[in-house]
Amino acid sequence: MTPQVLVSHPFGNPNAYQAARGLHLRGSLAGFATCIYAPWGTSLRSDELLPKGAVRTGGWREGIRVMLANSGVLSRTGRSVGMIDWVARAHDVRVARQLTRRTDAVWGYEDFAAHSFERAKALGIGTIYDLPTVHHMEARRIYEREVEADPSLARFLSPDLEPEHRIRRKEAELELADVVVCASTFVKGAFTKRGWPASRLKVLPYGVSARAVRPASRREPGPLRLLYAGAIGPHKGIHHLFQALCDVPEKAFHLTLAGAWVPGFREWVARRFRTPFHSTGRLPAAGLSAEYEQADVLVFPALRDGFGLVLVEAMAHGVPAIASTSCAAPDLVRDGIEGLIVPPSNPVRIREAIETLLDRPQLAPAMSDAAYQLSRRLTWESYQRQVVELSHEVADGGRTLVHAAAPRH
Repeated sequence: MTPQVLVSHPFGNPNAYQAARGLHLRGSLAGFATCIYAPWGTSLRSDELLPKGAVRTGGWREGIRVMLANSGVLSRTGRSVGMIDWVARAHDVRVARQLTRRTDAVWGYEDFAAHSFERAKALGIGTIYDLPTVHHMEARRIYEREVEADPSLARFLSPDLEPEHRIRRKEAELELADVVVCASTFVKGAFTKRGWPASRLKVLPYGVSARAVRPASRREPGPLRLLYAGAIGPHKGIHHLFQALCDVPEKAFHLTLAGAWVPGFREWVARRFRTPFHSTGRLPAAGLSAEYEQADVLVFPALRDGFGLVLVEAMAHGVPAIASTSCAAPDLVRDGIEGLIVPPSNPVRIREAIETLLDRPQLAPAMSDAAYQLSRRLTWESYQRQVVELSHEVADGGRTLVHAAAPRH
């Protein structure tokens, strides 16, 4: 009999939908539990290959949160940690109450799985914990390092620190997980440093939609066109990028930042650096795709990013990357072939990577071709296959083989 796996995510995200899709296509989806699915008949929060009959919803709390988030006056309240927790905890409790022994495994996500995992353990159901970001203790270590170097960054970074009740919940979820799915080797490394056995850790890289793939572009004469995409704040290493560009002639590059600024950080940057840049704000998919098509290289100097989906999106457009080791770049990019790998928090190495592309104008087009070719293998279909294989391993009894007590901290 084909194992049945429940995927649970209150808000839905690309990898959650892709996990559910892959299990559905293999006849292994017991259900996709979320708050809102295809509201008012729209294509939002939905998946074109995931039938509504397979989806379990319960979203009145999320409906209230979304209305507040889009209200303008109360938007900050709707996006607050407290409001998100209010929605997520109710979702998790609802999923726990709905679990039966007809389900063989639960695929849950960080912050949304404590109650459902506890119920799953009581029923002898396997538990798979999807962790798209770095371990909370590693995030704190990175925060402390940056603030020690520049205390003025504390007001931007401190909101990212987890409150005590969230830390307790994360630790409970991790202890109940049979397998922790890590978005990258960077995420996995934070666990192995803390004594976790490799048998409880599995790296599953994300993918890119085939329809987003475009032919590789060619380097045109003129300034090196640098693109950053994502949230614009110190946790992404933006201040180190600006520091690096201080020593590069202004006429040699054109920097575009696509994304929303962390409140107050743009002003912080402006007071310290005179580096010219163009900021587009947050872009829809089509707008970001147009920016990829104009770029020579993606710069992604993240201090901590569980994966960095923009890396594979850029590669699918033939855009190589200058990226830090604190994301999935070392898993995806061969240094000097599909891009250039730099240490985090290191403006000197970022500058040297940019200067390498300026000094060797033939290198960017070569890396563009290599990045495009590699992206053809970084598909969501490949991710789906790995999700199904791991789910079946856990559901078929693999959990009795892989589970070992997690170290307590």
